[in-house]
Amino acid sequence: MGGARGPAGGPADSVGYVEAHGTGTFKGDPIEFAALTEAFRRHTDRTGFCALGSTKPAIGHLDSAAGLAGLIKAVLVLRHGIVPPLVNFRAPNPALAVESSPFVLPTRETAWPVPGEVRRAGVHSIGMGGTNAHVILEQAPAVREAERGRNVSSQALPLLPLSGASREALVAYARAFRERLVREPGPAPADLLVTAALGRRHLRHRLVVTSEDPVAGLDAFLAGAAPGPAYDTGVVDQEPERPVFLFSGQGGGHPGMGAEPAARFPVVAEVLASCARVHEEETGNGDFLDRVVHGHGPAVWTTDFAQPALFALQIAQARLWQQLGVTPSLVAGHSVGEYAALCVAGALSMEDGMRLLCRRGRLMQERSAAGAMLAAFVPEARVRELQAAVEGLELAVVNGPAHHVVAGPPEAVEAARALLAAGGEAYEPLAVDRAFHTALLDPVLDELRSAVEKTGLLPLRTPFVSGLDGVVRHPGWRPGAGYLVRQARRTADFHAVLRAVGSTGSARPTGPAGAVLLELGPSAALTGMARRVLPGADAVPTSAFRQAVARLHCAGTAVDWAALLAGCGGRRVPLPTYPFQHQSHWVGPPPVPTTSYVPERTTEDGMTEQAVLDRVLALTAGHLGYRPSEVGADRTYVGLGADSLQLIGMVRQLEAEFGTEIAIREILEEAGTPRLTARLISTRTAPKPQVEDEPEPVYATRAEVEELTRQVTQLARNQAAMLTQLSDAVALLTGISAAPEGDRR
Repeated sequence: MGGARGPAGGPADSVGYVEAHGTGTFKGDPIEFAALTEAFRRHTDRTGFCALGSTKPAIGHLDSAAGLAGLIKAVLVLRHGIVPPLVNFRAPNPALAVESSPFVLPTRETAWPVPGEVRRAGVHSIGMGGTNAHVILEQAPAVREAERGRNVSSQALPLLPLSGASREALVAYARAFRERLVREPGPAPADLLVTAALGRRHLRHRLVVTSEDPVAGLDAFLAGAAPGPAYDTGVVDQEPERPVFLFSGQGGGHPGMGAEPAARFPVVAEVLASCARVHEEETGNGDFLDRVVHGHGPAVWTTDFAQPALFALQIAQARLWQQLGVTPSLVAGHSVGEYAALCVAGALSMEDGMRLLCRRGRLMQERSAAGAMLAAFVPEARVRELQAAVEGLELAVVNGPAHHVVAGPPEAVEAARALLAAGGEAYEPLAVDRAFHTALLDPVLDELRSAVEKTGLLPLRTPFVSGLDGVVRHPGWRPGAGYLVRQARRTADFHAVLRAVGSTGSARPTGPAGAVLLELGPSAALTGMARRVLPGADAVPTSAFRQAVARLHCAGTAVDWAALLAGCGGRRVPLPTYPFQHQSHWVGPPPVPTTSYVPERTTEDGMTEQAVLDRVLALTAGHLGYRPSEVGADRTYVGLGADSLQLIGMVRQLEAEFGTEIAIREILEEAGTPRLTARLISTRTAPKPQVEDEPEPVYATRAEVEELTRQVTQLARNQAAMLTQLSDAVALLTGISAAPEGDRR
């Protein structure tokens, strides 16, 4: 204890409570008490300032967990600042010098004995084998609620992850949390999330409440409503695959699209700031963050700004997921989204990608004529009819069997729209000012090739699905200028991309353990496409960040909750603990009551000492973990590695079987071997003489005769050895006395 006090710091008399080993033995307690007193006396002469306690009188001796139980109790005493009384304590051991010691023995619940701002307590745990542990604990720093409230208000995500080993356990857990949350005062949202996410294991059956009101989400789950905006759930049955990252194309960008993630996550703000510096170097405009984060500027973006802005947001989102431990198994992009996909796959650095997108967007804005694009929800045959009917109309993108994008000069696109409207067919104009993947981009291609050739393109580190043909490019493949020129001009086949994703096994068609298709970008355009082409896939947009985290977690992806909650200001608070589902797993025949062992008795003298010894040896082997042949009758219990708990268990069983009382003190001091214990029992259970009847003659048993013979033989050997040693000593002394005076020197 003295050694622990030094590194802990603080004066010795600031320790107001010591949780002692406290086994309650007549000799053990005074030894421990004296040692603790000596440790304190090295630093202070004060008396009666430190309460002494032991948890063993309340819950018994927990063997190797006894010290941990004492540690838990000391932590609780520190936390509440109340010293509990010693259980069943009436009077101290007379060998304890309590009055002159630093300690008091509490007989009732008392307030903390040492006044001051910080409470400190010690834990003292010892073992018979020589393993001793000592620790000094200090009260946790007080939390200033007002200051804490300012820190957690803007950073707490409304998420509540719960899990169970079975569906029944998960339902019981959700019900217990609901009952706690409806009581006032409820925990702070940050405390609720930190406790549930970091203070609990994440088991197979998972639930994540995503609604702003966690009680509403729990009610929806408990009522059996389908997963949706309020909650998500899933069962992790196997090792999950990593998600597929899908990067959306131009069209969904808007002012302020990076505001929320940049405010919440520093990594997003850092990436956007880095991209803003590159954008200013390339364009001379310093308004990048004003438009992307703060929402200033025109509501509709032109291509020269939209393309680098989209790239910056997508890379920031990818870096955020990577910081949370989520990395892709496969990447793909829709049209210009391929640039962010290639960057995440390792083929482009962030800075090179940003510079290339600034130049690409400027070329398309300045060198190509104005155009338009129209999403037509019709089959390919109908698209061919429209192309035949409208001059200059081209197929730009294939998103699905009945989802195509046509593009061309604004008048051609308007003519196609009119034809679709006349036929009552669905369509949707896209918010772009250029006709990508059409002949209108031909004037751009040579300068685009030159810009790409000046960029250092690297081999892939992550598989990449090409939007030109839906073919998977594996790690090691390096995109060239020719590929990126063709990617800008030819039809983008995102339907082929989705088919390739489905066929690679990265998106198993059913089951919550399948990988998630995670869309990166400002909208959820690709999420809808993926759900239509791969209806069993788990597709979710990063723009719905809470739902994305929930889906990943429920699918089994390892989300780093500690990284997600960094800086939220939450702390762990008391919340419902796991609802264990108690079940019996007995597979044998029904248990039957056991009977006490009855040692053999002779017909004449009742119980022999050898019979008692045989039983003592058997019990010693059983309680100490030996085979019977490994336990010698004359080996000490301490030498066999016995601890106090093992000896107590053995003694209690001996008392029950032989109908006698044995004190632990006797085992430790007088009967410390199986033979001596058997002899002690035999003397106490020997039959009383029958004074009124003539005693019958008692004959020795064969075992007793053999044991006596062994003892006599051993005694004879010892005596012979002693005589030999004595004879040698006499001869030596005789030789010395007979030697001349000079030789004695």
